[in-house]
Amino acid sequence: MGSLKSEADAKAEWGRIHGANKDVLGSLSGDVVRTDLGAKGIYWRIYAGPMDEAKARTVCAQLAKRNQGCIIGKE
Repeated sequence: MGSLKSEADAKAEWGRIHGANKDVLGSLSGDVVRTDLGAKGIYWRIYAGPMDEAKARTVCAQLAKRNQGCIIGKE
């Protein structure tokens, strides 16, 4: 759902994304995860879930219509 330079910014961004898309994201929870990209630095990625791949594809398609970025990832 996003990747930001600070944990606080990532949490705030999840709040914005979820608030603007409650009808699509419903009860999905947002998880902010620290990711070390080496020379690029530390980023905080926003994941939404849990959901299976079919649900993820549906959610991402709906969000894309609203110009909200979404990438399907696997754990």
